[in-house]
Amino acid sequence: KAMLRGVSGGATSFKAESMQRTMASLINAASRGIGGCAGLREGLGGWQKRSASSSAKSSCNGIDFSTRIEAGGAVIHSNMPDDDNSIRTSPSPKDLVMAGLAACTSMTLQTRARTMIDSGKMERDSLKRIEVHAYDTTPQGKHMPTRVNLKICMTGSLTAAQRRQLFAAAEMCPVKQMLKGQVEEGIEVELAVLEDELECNS
Repeated sequence: KAMLRGVSGGATSFKAESMQRTMASLINAASRGIGGCAGLREGLGGWQKRSASSSAKSSCNGIDFSTRIEAGGAVIHSNMPDDDNSIRTSPSPKDLVMAGLAACTSMTLQTRARTMIDSGKMERDSLKRIEVHAYDTTPQGKHMPTRVNLKICMTGSLTAAQRRQLFAAAEMCPVKQMLKGQVEEGIEVELAVLEDELECNS
């Protein structure tokens, strides 16, 4: 059994708008009213009461790229897209990243909207629907995107001030911060080479 540990981190290749502060400093600034996000710390209280850690496990038999993923009590099957652009039946790893970014952005907006409603800054039925489209721009023949795009569409009767507050809250999405290189201690990698596949579960 061989073990290898390492830490990788640093700047990402994503061409995102400049935001160099960490998630903690952003929340602290928001709680002081900087950037029009006053009270956002309180708005994230629901998340802070929950378990914040995430986990996923992937497994495959052979090297055909067909991969089984267990995450959040669900099972997802992922595969690499075919070269001939044929109809796909399962998401690629980058599709799953974009899905996480879209979902997290939506939930961040919902959290902020709930806070605004509770504080009387927005009527309960003002925001009827949120749609988030996350997609990357990857040059032909490459695997690393040169840009990640987020398109947010909110349906409802929102004032200009409410739109600004919600848009500012979208910057707080933890998945977005991860993609922008804000994981404070980087990514730790542990490699195990085993004789018996059953040892992986030990």
